[in-house]
Amino acid sequence: MIRLDKLCNWLIIICLAGLLPSIVFIKYLDELGSFAFLTIALADCLFNRNYKRYVPLFVMVGVMLFYLVYTLMFKSYNTTPYVLMDFVLEIKPFLPLLVIMAIRPVLSATEKSTIKTICVVNAILVVPIYFLNSYMVEQTVGHLAYCGAAAFISSLLYLFCSMKPDGSIDKQDKLIGMALLACGLPCMKAKFLAEAVLTLFALWIYKPMMFHGFKFQHMLVGLLLIGVLLAVTWNKISYYFITGNSGTFNPSEIQTYARPVLYATAGLIIADYTLLGSGLASFASYASAANYSGLYYEYGIDKVYGLSEVMPDFICDAYYPSLTQFGLIGIILFIVFWRIIYKKLFILYKQDITKLRYSFIIGTLALFGILIENTTGTIFSQSHGMVMASIIGYAYAHECIFIAKTNIDKQEHITKYNYGK
Repeated sequence: MIRLDKLCNWLIIICLAGLLPSIVFIKYLDELGSFAFLTIALADCLFNRNYKRYVPLFVMVGVMLFYLVYTLMFKSYNTTPYVLMDFVLEIKPFLPLLVIMAIRPVLSATEKSTIKTICVVNAILVVPIYFLNSYMVEQTVGHLAYCGAAAFISSLLYLFCSMKPDGSIDKQDKLIGMALLACGLPCMKAKFLAEAVLTLFALWIYKPMMFHGFKFQHMLVGLLLIGVLLAVTWNKISYYFITGNSGTFNPSEIQTYARPVLYATAGLIIADYTLLGSGLASFASYASAANYSGLYYEYGIDKVYGLSEVMPDFICDAYYPSLTQFGLIGIILFIVFWRIIYKKLFILYKQDITKLRYSFIIGTLALFGILIENTTGTIFSQSHGMVMASIIGYAYAHECIFIAKTNIDKQEHITKYNYGK
């Protein structure tokens, strides 16, 4: 008999092992992996009649189907095949997360050991890539940012698979996790530095519930954390949202000049297509570059380096501008979705803040990682984002199973006590 939870586990193991080569050499690994999860969900519904636990998945697909119909009928800036392509790409990263949250798979000792080994190998493999020239980096992993993301993911998964039955993690395993994270430092990407700072804070400084309720020392720690995050990311924040290029030009970072234009134009699109946006395959998405969207001409950005029809290389250089395809309603739904996911993690965590501390921390770090990466990249819709979202699913599953087992143990204890009386 095929166990769906084991299929989920080995799908993640395969995707984790293919994390680095998936960008250049195995480009369809994330698509195959994500839709394998969808197939698992459909099989579970068809053969086991487990429809109820997939309600969030059905809602997400339903929302996306609405936008598909809306685009095809009212707001098509692209041809039907590319609108359909964007539909597939947009739902892809959500599938593993929602399916894992529904099935709640448990990793066996063998699977944990396998994952930890792959994490160490991934982190070690990124190191020699830093010594390659830019052309070789592009031909090997696509961009150094993927090395940082791989190190961050490997660190989180290693820590997750190092949790003991009581929810604790040995100091030695925490140090190994930090060593894996350190392998991403040479990428020198602001988003990775922000993720690294949050990880260090969460593992070594954070105390359970320290930001819930007012305590002066905790608020001071929070302000210091914000200050450190601003310090390591200020150059990028200033460039993208405050000063722009300030009259300077750096040919070695010419691709970064497209991103401020994407963010600025996104604001204009929201002003014009406020509620439901400009439709699928219209702006800042892969499909809008693969078959050049007419919207770029409409807003006069078709002459910007990296955003032109002859060279659309930097059109999907950030995820958030693509949300303008869905308008304010879509942006609100995106925010609400992640708020609900965080709330689910937090509500379970509150039931046993000691033993669920690290599963909550790791799941929350993965969530923040996605939100941070989306500012200047699109790994959310690639293998890295898929695995990162899966970490959130596994953290939630671990919390659910732990609480369920605790409740069963309590009930058994009460039954034995009453029977003894």
